[in-house]
Amino acid sequence: MMEHVTQRKTATPRNSSLELLRILAMFMIIGFHLMQRNSEDVLRTQPPSISKFLFEMVILDGGWIGNIIFFTISAWFIAGKQGKTPSIKSCCKRAWLLEREVLFWSIILFFASMYFHKSIPSFKSEFHLFWSLTPTLHSLWWYVTCYMIFLLLSPFLIKALKSLQRSGHALLCLLSIGVGSIWTLIPNETIDFNSTSVFIFIYWFILISYYRWYMSEFSTKQCWLLILAGEIINLLYWIPTNYISAAKDYQYFIFFNGKLPTVLIGFSLFLLFERIHFYNRFINCVASTMLGVYLIHRHPVINDVLWTHFFPFVTIWNWDHSFFRALLLILSVLLTCIVLDLIREVLFAISINRHQGHLFEICWNSRPAQKVRTLISQK
Repeated sequence: MMEHVTQRKTATPRNSSLELLRILAMFMIIGFHLMQRNSEDVLRTQPPSISKFLFEMVILDGGWIGNIIFFTISAWFIAGKQGKTPSIKSCCKRAWLLEREVLFWSIILFFASMYFHKSIPSFKSEFHLFWSLTPTLHSLWWYVTCYMIFLLLSPFLIKALKSLQRSGHALLCLLSIGVGSIWTLIPNETIDFNSTSVFIFIYWFILISYYRWYMSEFSTKQCWLLILAGEIINLLYWIPTNYISAAKDYQYFIFFNGKLPTVLIGFSLFLLFERIHFYNRFINCVASTMLGVYLIHRHPVINDVLWTHFFPFVTIWNWDHSFFRALLLILSVLLTCIVLDLIREVLFAISINRHQGHLFEICWNSRPAQKVRTLISQK
């Protein structure tokens, strides 16, 4: 789960296959963020080429595929098997532990932003300390805020889905696919329901939980066919938007906000990795930093410095062998952030992780908290 990223020790060893997939997903997410800044203005005017095809169909397409993989790894274990529902307390505790890491990087990166204000004369930002002290409340990282909301809602969402039973849940899946996937294939932003809000997590969870609880496991062949179907849909959008002048404004449409091909590819990749089981301590160690990697490179200030001041896409595009050098740049950002978050893990290990969750237990068992729960439970 996403909150497992912040914990080194677990009751059972984590499947290193999924942890490796988590790392690959973060690599894809960083690549998406590299292209998200100003690349559309550069690429839209470029004629179709192998380099443009690779940037859009591999790096850009990988971003939201990485998002759904990252979420699916968490949602798979939250859903559990039929009959098991996470408690409100366990979800609140997970959110508490997650918030510690978010708050740590929010404050550290605020001071980093002060440095960039001084060292880069052209750098301007309206970033405030108050936002850094309340990062989740202010959606400093949209994924974290939406995931936190989803995590707190998940016990109630699971109970509601189970009360529908299989037939009702199946109908809800069909409605969700129609509204959240098929309808949004129409290039019109006014009906694009898959935005960066908690809705997209709820939509994905409805589908994931149905598969987890009721469906037979897809075969390896079926997974690859779904991946192929997703890539074909992407290609059917890529060709006309690159060769027809009137469609050029929609070159990026299919790659954003978790469209249907993203769901097909991301979930199928998860299923392929989930059926492989092995344990590797090094992979699990690196994977435990992936949330930190996201927080560091996606911080508004760091994101702006990286992709606007140091590595703007127009510069990357003009490099020799630009696609392969872009992959090396993405890898460099990933490795740098891994090292930084490993330092954070060491600091946590010698400080607050020595009594992990102890403060939460004190707050949860306090008299005011008990009175609130008593009032809520009264009919």
